[in-house]
Amino acid sequence: MNCPSCNATLICVLESRHTGKNVISRKRQCKICGYKWPTAEITCPPIASVAGRHWGSFKVRDELVDELVKDVEASKAEASTRAEALEKEVATLKEQLDWLPGKGGFGAR
Repeated sequence: MNCPSCNATLICVLESRHTGKNVISRKRQCKICGYKWPTAEITCPPIASVAGRHWGSFKVRDELVDELVKDVEASKAEASTRAEALEKEVATLKEQLDWLPGKGGFGAR
């Protein structure tokens, strides 16, 4: 695997999670330029063989791709919900800071 930013091959995995039945999501980082990006891996069924000879070309089944897309969309929705909750929490904390006596409100120097 090459870095999408600098094309280097010195890559490390920062985090791995099972995000679906046959899906593993990973966060990767380039050791050369520091670029970070997500990847997803799907487990495919074995390629058909007869008497030990593989035949046909490798192809990911459409159901696996659909499952991966569904898992990615669910992860996006979950991240969006968490971000909204954090934004509300930050707004509440800012309001509370505005009411602290002697502090002159949020951002006062």
